[in-house]
Amino acid sequence: MESTRAISLVEIGESEVRFLAGISLQGVPEVLFLKRVPLSKGAVKEGLVKDRPAVVEAIKKATSIEDEAVARKVDSSITSLLLPPVGFKIYSCEKNTTVVAANNMIDRVDVSNVLSLVNKEKVPNGNDVVEIVPEVFYLEDGRMFAAPPIGSKSAHLGVRAQVHTLPGEVVHAYRSLLEEAGIRTSRLSVSTAAVSNLVKSYRDLPQAYFLIDLGAGTTKVALIGNGEPVSSVLFPYGGKDIDDAVASTLGLDTRSARYLKERYGYRSSKRREADVTLDNGASVKLEDVYEALKVPFLSYDKYISNSILTIERDYGGSSGRLGSLPLIFVGGLSALNGIGELLPKTLSGRKSVFLVPRSIGARDPSLAAMLGFIASEAAYRNAAEEEGVGVGSLSRLSRS
Repeated sequence: MESTRAISLVEIGESEVRFLAGISLQGVPEVLFLKRVPLSKGAVKEGLVKDRPAVVEAIKKATSIEDEAVARKVDSSITSLLLPPVGFKIYSCEKNTTVVAANNMIDRVDVSNVLSLVNKEKVPNGNDVVEIVPEVFYLEDGRMFAAPPIGSKSAHLGVRAQVHTLPGEVVHAYRSLLEEAGIRTSRLSVSTAAVSNLVKSYRDLPQAYFLIDLGAGTTKVALIGNGEPVSSVLFPYGGKDIDDAVASTLGLDTRSARYLKERYGYRSSKRREADVTLDNGASVKLEDVYEALKVPFLSYDKYISNSILTIERDYGGSSGRLGSLPLIFVGGLSALNGIGELLPKTLSGRKSVFLVPRSIGARDPSLAAMLGFIASEAAYRNAAEEEGVGVGSLSRLSRS
């Protein structure tokens, strides 16, 4: 079903708050409005909010729309919210219900009933349900459907679904930020799942891969199977750590270090490069910038490759059958020129894609999760209820 209304969405990152409004046209996200408000260093750290007043103020600024024409199309008083994958756990659940109608014709109430059964299960470890993602609906005669089979006949309707969960304190902390900013929250989604939806919308990209999201303060590594998250890990290292290291090595402020990193990136060539003159009059040799980038990336490369190995041990066993899966990189740092040369351990023997979103006017890889959320709006999704129902005996996704 095609979404024709504007979808409003907030993402609270570690370096900025982003507000985006867009529509999905045949599964392709189209951006109508985008506003980004920087956050002071440390306001959000390792996915946890440390300076609530600063983040609330940034949300208010990001969601304020001065253009009257845009304001008529976009409602910023109620938005969806992307959540960081801090403590992200995915479970599988299967339920079925008796169809209400006497003639066994399936209606929306039956879909609601079977999904509510999933919602009523208790989540292990006390996590809260963020989103329920149906994988397949099935009827008593064995027929299966990717979308709700409204109008089909069956005495029973079943569903197999993924249940995306986060610790309750994480969900509450982020939702309450929007509430303090005077904004109501509609749908919730974990950013990792949203990125996987963007990848799924591109038919030429694989649907089984490792997703590596290079954030400002944290890096998220996830195993994606059949286009959906299976497992993820997060570690506290990202673009800001690279900036700090380059600044320290070259004796610069972090703003200048970030400019040099983003403007020139990395090159292994030994040819003589022209010096760069900064706004403050200081002169920097590009060869020194390249060398300064190599040092922090030695650690970064090790952290990422170790995270992949951790997931492989959990889900690949000794067979190593995940070793051939490709890597897909997103996040602002993934756009760094020459980054592939700085991650030899991670990229060793694997096909790698540094994803550039294909939406006109929004080709920044740091927007991948927001664009994926917009793209998925055309597909059937059922967000968890506001009061955070629990989920009780869910089975962990099969490692096979």
